[in-house]
Amino acid sequence: MTQRFLAAFVIPAILAALLSGCGRTAMTRFYSLSPIPAAETAPGDLRPLGGKAVGIGPVDLPDYLDRPQIVIRTSPHELRLAEFDKWAGTLKNAVPQVIAENLAVLLGSDQVFTFPWKSGLPIHYQVIIDIQRFDAQMGSHVDLQALWTVFENDGRKPLSTRKSTIRKPLAGADYAAVVQAESLAIAALSGEIAAALADIDRPQGHRTPHP
Repeated sequence: MTQRFLAAFVIPAILAALLSGCGRTAMTRFYSLSPIPAAETAPGDLRPLGGKAVGIGPVDLPDYLDRPQIVIRTSPHELRLAEFDKWAGTLKNAVPQVIAENLAVLLGSDQVFTFPWKSGLPIHYQVIIDIQRFDAQMGSHVDLQALWTVFENDGRKPLSTRKSTIRKPLAGADYAAVVQAESLAIAALSGEIAAALADIDRPQGHRTPHP
């Protein structure tokens, strides 16, 4: 067998193998958090604030979430980044946006804005959120821990500071289930913020006492 014949045979075989390998490359899947559907909120659940504007943000997230990959916790001290399952945008932008959309539904208001808002916008309540943990254990649950403060008007007068610790079970053992549970966790946090805003906005004698 001549060298020319070997080259004519081997090179196409190598190219075919490479193309075949490329064909088996896993496709990247992209996900986004989902807000509360307005249709799932009963009219009695709405807590209107009389048209007062609410500003959401700044919202701080841990550095380990500042990446496109979905983060899974495999142990108390170890995290895993999904190779082919990523966020369609960034959590830094998505989390405050979804919280704002949720509050718009829960408060029955179109006066909910995300930071930074336009200069001169008459914000009556500002909610600053520090998310300290937001990750999942595959096949088990999602954990969300957040410290948040409601300020009045220009953000200088704190009205209430709360810590939310939320856990939501996963409905499956895949990344779609992780994102669904994380959306539910954000919805639960939004519900706690909405309840606090409604309580703060009530007359002094009608507010719910908190420890």
